[in-house]
Amino acid sequence: MTSFFWFGTILYVHLVLKPKSAAKGLPKGEMLIGIYSMIIMAVTGGILVWFRVTSTDVLLHTRFGILLTIKVALFLTMVLSALFVLVIIAPRLRGRNGQQAKQGDEGFTLEGLSH
Repeated sequence: MTSFFWFGTILYVHLVLKPKSAAKGLPKGEMLIGIYSMIIMAVTGGILVWFRVTSTDVLLHTRFGILLTIKVALFLTMVLSALFVLVIIAPRLRGRNGQQAKQGDEGFTLEGLSH
């Protein structure tokens, strides 16, 4: 269920929202849904691993274990990309938005045009 919320949020952000709205910064509500979804998936996935994986042999030599390993790798890729967006891209969008607001009052500057 959580993955449907997460995937739906991604579709909403990419298909419904206009790029102009992202220029103001990342939508806060959608960011919170994404963060909470990843936390819930990590907790429920951890519980699944705790109860179903009794040894490393189960994880490495059974079909379930191999699929679970692939699923965990994809989840970690998603979490790392989300961290990249939250730590690097979001502050740059906010910083750029603040500079654009300042430029609106002063007019064009060489620094503003270089951005």
